[in-house]
Amino acid sequence: MVNSPELINNDIRNKLNEIYTVRKADFRNFKQEIEIYTKINNEAFKDHLFYYQRKTEEDYELFKDLKYLMKEENLLFVEKAGVPAGFMLWYPDFNEIIDKCETVGIKTVIKNKLFSHKIKTFKIVEIGVIPEERNRGAILALFDYCFKCTKGKYDTMESSWILTNNMKSKSFGIKWADEESKHYKAYIKDII
Repeated sequence: MVNSPELINNDIRNKLNEIYTVRKADFRNFKQEIEIYTKINNEAFKDHLFYYQRKTEEDYELFKDLKYLMKEENLLFVEKAGVPAGFMLWYPDFNEIIDKCETVGIKTVIKNKLFSHKIKTFKIVEIGVIPEERNRGAILALFDYCFKCTKGKYDTMESSWILTNNMKSKSFGIKWADEESKHYKAYIKDII
């Protein structure tokens, strides 16, 4: 995953900690956490080519079963002065413990409880930061916290797809990943 023993040095970490706090999701207040996730998503991705505005109910539906596989540390929030400014969604690659053509279900939850130590890859699925906190260290704080959660537990990290013109995210990947993995093309058509 990363060749260095730490992603950032202590001086940078201390400066980030003066500005940002990163916390795990609180599953006891699951609906409220999903509301925060949805709000940040809608702010962070409003200009993204393939994003549509979401509703909390939609995200809740998406997460309600997934939460049985996830730990609170898999959904991280970064806050500035107690106000949510961004999030990171990451989790182990559950495909490593399920059979081909098997769908995720109760069997996967049981396998995850028994064999989670066999999962060697984790995936960073989504990162979003509200526009006014971009380029100020919020993403770095999220990565640093994620690194603490995953260090020594996994051999490999994979991230989700990044659009070609998103140079900041690509640069981040180039800095901390060993290589690009796959390339995709998306086709769009205006329907009149």
